[in-house]
Amino acid sequence: MKKLTALLMTAVLCLSLTLTAFADETMTLEASYVSGDYGYNLNGDGSASIVWFNKNHTYGGGDILYIPNVLDGHPVTSLLDRSFSYDIGNKITAIVVPEGVTAIGECAFQGGQYHAVYLPSTLSSVGVNAFNQPKTQIRTVVCASANVTLAENTFRNCTKTAFYGPVASTLQTYVAENGYLENCTFSDIANAPGGETEGTAYLIEIDVIGAAVTATPDLARAGETVTITVSADAGYNPNVLAVEADGRARAEVTSLGNGTFSFVMPASNMFVYVSKGN
Repeated sequence: MKKLTALLMTAVLCLSLTLTAFADETMTLEASYVSGDYGYNLNGDGSASIVWFNKNHTYGGGDILYIPNVLDGHPVTSLLDRSFSYDIGNKITAIVVPEGVTAIGECAFQGGQYHAVYLPSTLSSVGVNAFNQPKTQIRTVVCASANVTLAENTFRNCTKTAFYGPVASTLQTYVAENGYLENCTFSDIANAPGGETEGTAYLIEIDVIGAAVTATPDLARAGETVTITVSADAGYNPNVLAVEADGRARAEVTSLGNGTFSFVMPASNMFVYVSKGN
């Protein structure tokens, strides 16, 4: 009962802070120092803890948020409670937390619309509701840490997420033992899709009418082949169109038969439209 009460109190706290943020969009948590789009405090060992993030940040290629590992010469070791909550924008596709970060606070990335998360091998703890985003699904979580401690509801609202991590890691145990992740999968990190911290991965967004569609992978580097699989009722003859997010140029889509299609990923996010053919 005490455990349940504590969890409920944490959820209420996150909700209360969320409502306050919506009431005053200019609200920011206090930080002792500012470096670019980040506010931070210094720890006793000279490392930095990120306190807040500028929601008007301009993202680089692929709309991926690469959190810096150093601010003004200070190594970043933690992301504090609510540090990115509701401030990472709607265009972001993925979050890359750098090596060196050991802790992610409660509700840290709550409320975003990102689709993928990459976590470092140095990570040791993640707080309650850190990656809680009810508006969209997190499709992919890659965690290189073998011994990270994950709070209850860390990945709340994840129902069909593909988790990747070291075999026999605490992440594998977490996915297996938490009922709310029963429709999620865990795989060896060696099989994780493109999107590590080296190189830019681009997102495949799917707009579909009347069919179940998957993209493999759903994050891909330029030049990588993406496979689109359409599962539909008998009589459904799908049309598949892949359009670049930048410039609206089309990619050449090849039909492989049996409802399967492929195209080569350009250096841009892609929108894949699937409709019922004649």
